[in-house]
Amino acid sequence: MEFDFASYHEPLFKSEQALKLGEIHCAILVADNAYEKRVKVQKTEKNGEFDLSPIELTPFGEETLGHFVKWWVRKKVNLLDRIAKKTQEVLPCLDNLKRASLKLTQTSNVNKYEDLIDELKSFDEEHGKDIEALFSFVFWLNDLDELGPCILFTHPPWSTTQLSDRYLKIEKCNEARIRVCIEIVSGLWWHGM
Repeated sequence: MEFDFASYHEPLFKSEQALKLGEIHCAILVADNAYEKRVKVQKTEKNGEFDLSPIELTPFGEETLGHFVKWWVRKKVNLLDRIAKKTQEVLPCLDNLKRASLKLTQTSNVNKYEDLIDELKSFDEEHGKDIEALFSFVFWLNDLDELGPCILFTHPPWSTTQLSDRYLKIEKCNEARIRVCIEIVSGLWWHGM
């Protein structure tokens, strides 16, 4: 019998800040999937196995694969000064979120799943200003170009830490996908479960 975690996660789904985190992650995934589609990177599965056949790249893929951030910043949008300024503005907020999340993992001593969800919701609400700054930054990138948010996914630390645990193949955000993204961002997913 499969356990229904969605009912336990409902407080997060009703939290304005958790919804923003879900929307952030969803926007990054949509951009990353759009990028992969344009470069023709194959990530298909056959009978539960990854397709390990050689990857065939489009000219766009050949131009950008391996140095997408450099291409996007210098050739696509060519707004280095504005991007640098926006990045400097959001970095303190990201640092606050990183430090607070590390502290949370070190100090949390919850014994019940419901308490964990409450703790995550409280974390999101306490750091609303920082989440809002990241939200604004991601959607500013999106407004510059549909691929903009995936510069975050192709840049450390996003690209180097358990990518498979945070990845969904999606082309559009909707309520159901945002809920899954909330679970991913909250650390409630592990290898797609």
